[in-house]
Amino acid sequence: MVAVSQGVDSDSSQVELLIGVHGLIDAVYWCELGQKTHRGMQGLALRGLHTGGRCFGYTSVRNADGSAKLEVNKEQAEIVQRIFRLCAESGYSLKRIAHTLNSEGVLAPQPQKGRFSRSWCVSSVRHVL
Repeated sequence: MVAVSQGVDSDSSQVELLIGVHGLIDAVYWCELGQKTHRGMQGLALRGLHTGGRCFGYTSVRNADGSAKLEVNKEQAEIVQRIFRLCAESGYSLKRIAHTLNSEGVLAPQPQKGRFSRSWCVSSVRHVL
C-alpha cells in the first residue's frame, strides 16, 4: 500500500513510525478544525445570524451580504406552541402528541433527504421540545 499524499510506502522499514506520526498530526488537525468551526458558528450566533440547519418554527431569510437570519414562521410557531401545551398542560407523552398531530393531519417538519413521510414521530416531537 502506498499513501501518496504522505509519501509512505508499506514496504518501507519505517512504515509503522511514519503512519503513527501522520495519524497524530491528522488527529491534531481535526481537533483544531472542530474548534475553529465552533468558534465561527459561535460568532454568527452572537451576531444574531443563522448558523445553519433546519429550525422548525423559523424561516431562514438571506441578508444582502449573504448571511442569514431566522424569522418566526407563524404557522409553524403555532404548532410548536401547541406541542408545548400538550406536553406541559395536558401531560401527553411524546408518542401521544405525535399520534394526535398525525390524526389531525398536521404536517411535520420537512423530512431528511431520502425520506418521504411528512408525519410526526416521537423523535420529531422530542426535537421540537
